[in-house]
Amino acid sequence: MRRYKSYREKIVEVLRSVKGVSVSMPFSSIDISWRGDDKLKFPELFTALNKIGSELKKSIVVAFDEAQELRKIT
Repeated sequence: MRRYKSYREKIVEVLRSVKGVSVSMPFSSIDISWRGDDKLKFPELFTALNKIGSELKKSIVVAFDEAQELRKIT
C-alpha cells in the first residue's frame, strides 16, 4: 500500500472513486449528486468510508443534519 502524506489525501482519493461524489480541492467542498445517472448510492458511499477507516485504522463518524430533507430525494 502506498504511503499517504495525510489523511486528507487518502480521504479525497477514496471519495473521488464514489459515483455521485465530487471533491473540490483544496478540500474546501464535497458535492453530492442526488439525481440522474451519476447520483450517489449510499451503499457505495458507506463502503468507501469503511475502506478509509480500515486503511487509516480510524473510526469514521457520519452525521446527517436536516435528515428530513432526505425524503425529498427518493
